[in-house]
Amino acid sequence: MAIKFSLQPVLDYRHNIVDALEILLSRLLVQEQQAKEYLIFLEQQQTDLHQQLAEMQSGEINMDKLNHTRANLQRVLEQIEQQKHALEELKMQVQAKRNEVTAAKQDEEVLLKLKQNQQDEVDAKQAAQEAALQDDLYIAKAFRQSLEANLGNA
Repeated sequence: MAIKFSLQPVLDYRHNIVDALEILLSRLLVQEQQAKEYLIFLEQQQTDLHQQLAEMQSGEINMDKLNHTRANLQRVLEQIEQQKHALEELKMQVQAKRNEVTAAKQDEEVLLKLKQNQQDEVDAKQAAQEAALQDDLYIAKAFRQSLEANLGNA
């Protein structure tokens, strides 16, 4: 028999908190992955610009193109540094959110354990009552058989 757990609203609230935190964590993980992909893209641009510079410096040199490519390279290097910083921030946010999820799950587990303990107590009481009732039935049956035997002998 299922019991009515008095802290069920609190347990439901804790469960909802865990769900909400897990959703936020998954969003942060998606942002982190996108940030990593963008960093890879920027690093590929950096490599391409280095190759362009190397090609421009061989043979006839066009200073305007060379300066323009260097400016692009400088801009990409700044973006890489910004992206690395943003990625570090995201990593810290992800770790903080993981810690929140863990704490929320632990809070929920405590309530689930309390609920299970309460259910176990109710089950044990019910089993004891059923055993006592069964004993009473056996005693009554034995008593009736004893009476019938005594009446049959008289």
